[in-house]
Amino acid sequence: MKKSIVRYKKGFEIFSSPFCIKFSFYLDLFVVLYKVNIVAGCGRENMKRLKQGFTLIELLIVIAIIGILATTLAPKLREQLAKGKDAKVVAALGTGRTALNVISFEKTIKSDTNSITITYDDFRSGLDEKTKEIFKNDNGDIWVGGSRKDPKTFPNSPIKYSMNLTLSHKYKDNQQGDKSFNKNSDMVIDDDDALLFLSPRATPDGYVYSIEGKKWVNY
Repeated sequence: MKKSIVRYKKGFEIFSSPFCIKFSFYLDLFVVLYKVNIVAGCGRENMKRLKQGFTLIELLIVIAIIGILATTLAPKLREQLAKGKDAKVVAALGTGRTALNVISFEKTIKSDTNSITITYDDFRSGLDEKTKEIFKNDNGDIWVGGSRKDPKTFPNSPIKYSMNLTLSHKYKDNQQGDKSFNKNSDMVIDDDDALLFLSPRATPDGYVYSIEGKKWVNY
């Protein structure tokens, strides 16, 4: 028993000696450096491959994937961008109506008659900068993302992108407004509310609906 204890103590002293500790440290360091060298070697191989360029098969696969993505995602992306532009125009219309009612109220108080006139410059002066950008054209043209025909009657009709509408302040029918409102055509109000509509041009050819499927004059 005493011999065993003595042997254990001697073994412990040997493995806990400074030499063994240093040896263990250098062994661990060697293993780490060996692994780093392997990784670096793999990195060099990859760099050599990159310098050599892609193979013809790899290029054809990439081109095919890009083509598939372009044909499937591009039309949807264009439609979503057009819807976003339409939403901005509709929001600007709401802001414009509010500004128009304020101007109408102020002019009615100051006027001695029931008839008031609102110019296009009066209208734009009551708008914020972002909304003014929507109504920047003096002829009253407003560019929307797109228009379509009645989706119920023509469900497969294509979307016409980047169409221009105009401002009207009278309701003509269920397709168009009346009485254009622009730099050269003032809004004259006689005992009526100040109204504002988005109206397609004179010959819309059935494209009187937004991409969402609602008539422009009904916004």
